[in-house]
Amino acid sequence: MRLHQYRSYRQYRRRQEKKNRRQIDRVWATEREMTAVAEAVKARIPGARFGLCHGAKAGWEVRQLREQLEIEVLGTDISDTAAGHEHMIRWDFHETKPEWIGAVDFIYSNCLDHSYDPDLCIRRWLSCLRPGGLAFVEWSALHGPEHSTEDDPFGATEEEYEALLSRHGVVLDRLHVPGEDGHRYPLDRRIFVVGRTL
Repeated sequence: MRLHQYRSYRQYRRRQEKKNRRQIDRVWATEREMTAVAEAVKARIPGARFGLCHGAKAGWEVRQLREQLEIEVLGTDISDTAAGHEHMIRWDFHETKPEWIGAVDFIYSNCLDHSYDPDLCIRRWLSCLRPGGLAFVEWSALHGPEHSTEDDPFGATEEEYEALLSRHGVVLDRLHVPGEDGHRYPLDRRIFVVGRTL
């Protein structure tokens, strides 16, 4: 496990904003992955009404999940570019809004590797889940420790991701999503399905 250390929060935020602008048109998530998450939400969270997608850049994941689930899904990104996209807000995913605490049906993110403090991040994400709510946290080979950089500060193995998530919640499942040929990032993904501890 590796975690890049920044001189200040300001430096972290600037690096994340710069990366966002540089890659605003690149979509990391896949259709297959969004379908797997949507199907899991339908099966495991009956009556779901509200979800969050953290680190969603231009909101591609948000649009996919809104369409497949036909519910309110809001996306966050630390960059001011978020404000220019429908159903997106500028927000640091390490923070919570009071109205989210205990009120969110599901959270999806493939961006835990962008966290400067993954323990804080997971603890706060799980605090937003309502009873029975779930977090879907993606891991791929590019989330490994050897890929920890100033742009993607947190890197860990699949097993280390699971251990981190288990410190703050209950890992209920691990969805395997095969890579998609023709996608910019044709990697297999693991999606940890995490519930709150009581």
